Amino acid sequence: MTEFGPELEAVAPGVRRLRLPIPFPMRWVNVYVLGDGATPTLVDAGYPVPEARSLLLEALHRAGLRPEILLVTHAHPDHFGLAAELAGELGCEVWMESRELEAAQSYQPASSTWGLLAAQFEQGGMPPDRVEDVIRTGQHTWAVTPPPRVSRFVRADEELELGGRRWRVLVTPGHAPAHVCLFDPDSQTLLAGDHLLPRITPNIGLWPTGSEDPLDDFLRSLAALRPLPVRRVLPGHGDPYDTFQGRVQELLDHHRQRLQAILQTLRGGPRTAYGVCTALFGDGLDSHNVRFAMVETLSHLAYLERRGRLQRGEDGLYRASH
Repeated sequence: MTEFGPELEAVAPGVRRLRLPIPFPMRWVNVYVLGDGATPTLVDAGYPVPEARSLLLEALHRAGLRPEILLVTHAHPDHFGLAAELAGELGCEVWMESRELEAAQSYQPASSTWGLLAAQFEQGGMPPDRVEDVIRTGQHTWAVTPPPRVSRFVRADEELELGGRRWRVLVTPGHAPAHVCLFDPDSQTLLAGDHLLPRITPNIGLWPTGSEDPLDDFLRSLAALRPLPVRRVLPGHGDPYDTFQGRVQELLDHHRQRLQAILQTLRGGPRTAYGVCTALFGDGLDSHNVRFAMVETLSHLAYLERRGRLQRGEDGLYRASH
């Protein structure tokens, strides 16, 4: 992991970034330090692998920092995985949105949610052996990420004094049930988590304990953010960027094109959800990536079905409406 170093990089007024390695295709996650004093706020925590844990602690030690608050943008393992450990190691409070804590709890390995997800995939036509592998891989990913003890639940539109600046809490569901962004109007900086990634589209998945229409949630979240005077976007993955309006439009265009691609696929004949998934993403994905491809496909199918653009028959096949 020589490409990752313990130096904090200044990326916006009063904000520094550290890249932490993760054992997933994205390769790293960004964590941010808010404030220049000795007791700043840490945003997100990384995934509990030894390299990430030691790198984060070394970076904080070198900079003479001891965060008092760890704010989690959303309850995905690469963003909250180290939170419980860091709270004990650093003595910091953990803040997050209450529904995100519920999500973290619901995907612990022994949770019944995994059985619901397996049933969802089986009903969608995924082969049983593939379902078994996908569920086992998912449980393994979550096995090392215990939910943290949360000291404060953040709420939409409240203002938080973090690192010497006032940040507005924006709850932006879609990628996660109550994903949180932070906006500093003075510097026009948006801490975007995984809501606005620079080069890939965030996974918008239909999960068994989440929203019934997550794609609609995501599109509405984008529309709500669009009027903000954002100059600098600090994403959860990838590098900071300054093309906020353009990126919002790209994401809107992407999902419109994907919806059209699904309808075009179904005009060629009825398919299962898994059949649509393989038409969109191919059949060569590993068990980690096919889990996300399948829930993404299901979210788009649900969006179209709820708007009368397609129907799912009793045989489990989707058909485009005429």
